[in-house]
Amino acid sequence: MARDEEANRSALAMMNTPRWAMARHDAATSVAALTNTFSCSLGISLSQAKTPKTFALLQRTVIDAGGATNEAKNFYRRPRPYMVNDKPNCTPEADAALRASPSYPSGHSSAGWAIGLVLSEISPTQTNAILERARAFGESREICNVHWRSDVQAGQLVASAVVARLHAEAAFRDDVAAARAEVEAVRALKAPLNADCDIEAQTLKSWR
Repeated sequence: MARDEEANRSALAMMNTPRWAMARHDAATSVAALTNTFSCSLGISLSQAKTPKTFALLQRTVIDAGGATNEAKNFYRRPRPYMVNDKPNCTPEADAALRASPSYPSGHSSAGWAIGLVLSEISPTQTNAILERARAFGESREICNVHWRSDVQAGQLVASAVVARLHAEAAFRDDVAAARAEVEAVRALKAPLNADCDIEAQTLKSWR
């Protein structure tokens, strides 16, 4: 807990900075929002219209990884940081939902890390950048003051277990292969990204 509190103090220093704004953006876990989150690291823009196979695979992955944290959440019933330190969080409009969902482990971090793992298989040459963004996605939950660091790390561990288990299914492996072919086809088109990747890169350097 002392380690979590120390990390929380560091995260609170990001309040009302560009990194805080990014953390607020990262709070959205719809597949459309997540695919946009990873577009710079992936090097292409994904969408349900342009990459339907990839979109469907990521949608199922988010459901599996995020939902896998529920049993532990209900067992530990850990309060979220903003409920302990009485400081703002970056999504006050979600207060009721946040209070109803305990802090440990982080379902957002689990979903984000699982997406990162799957995307790194779909586009292995971008693995480092994708996993770096997935790590930052988890850190956003700390910066938002809605998760402790150990919540985030536990969520990432859950995601790793979920993705490992999914690999036992031939259908999942086939879906990854189909998504890889789809992404490669889109990459060959060299379409411009719908994101300012230079600003994202600079913002991500502001808290480490």
